[in-house]
Amino acid sequence: MSYFGSDGQKTFPEAQYVHRWPGSKMTGYWQLLTDYPELLEKYDYFWICDDDVAATAETINRMFAMMAEYNLELCQPSLSSESYLGHLVTLQNSSFVLRYTTFVEVMCPALSNGLLRRVMPLFAKYPSGCGMDLAWARMMPEPKFKSAILDTISVTHTRPIGGPLYKSLGVRTTQDDIAAISVDFDLSSAQPQTLID
Repeated sequence: MSYFGSDGQKTFPEAQYVHRWPGSKMTGYWQLLTDYPELLEKYDYFWICDDDVAATAETINRMFAMMAEYNLELCQPSLSSESYLGHLVTLQNSSFVLRYTTFVEVMCPALSNGLLRRVMPLFAKYPSGCGMDLAWARMMPEPKFKSAILDTISVTHTRPIGGPLYKSLGVRTTQDDIAAISVDFDLSSAQPQTLID
């Protein structure tokens, strides 16, 4: 549990690891993995999901099982029709089991251990994470059929985009991060795309 809230008395008895970080979500993830490096030795997959995503344990377990079954480096559950959407491509499509894509939204990505190790430096460099989802596929040695949106499972994004996580950034804006990532990864023409095969 990486907790960014301000309630110092709040406890998480069900969590094996509890990390308190009052800053942005991405620097919080980076600090969590820096403070607990043994996590990178212990787990094959990681789900770094925002606090306003509603999911069941069954959905999360199925997501990890599908990552292993399809040999994915990066994925996300599709979003239910009740969700607040940022990208139409992430909406659940019942015609598919999964859709291979170059885009997995920063709101609820699941990453393999290997990909997480490669992208970790970005967490410290781009605090909001905005735009990072356009770069992840480019950081895979062989990205074809390694990234997908999972349509047989879905989660619900329960709040409008731009909530309290972004308010912790201070003077830096989400647009600052998007602009910096676009330059660093030459993303001037990058758009979320889906490959159906």
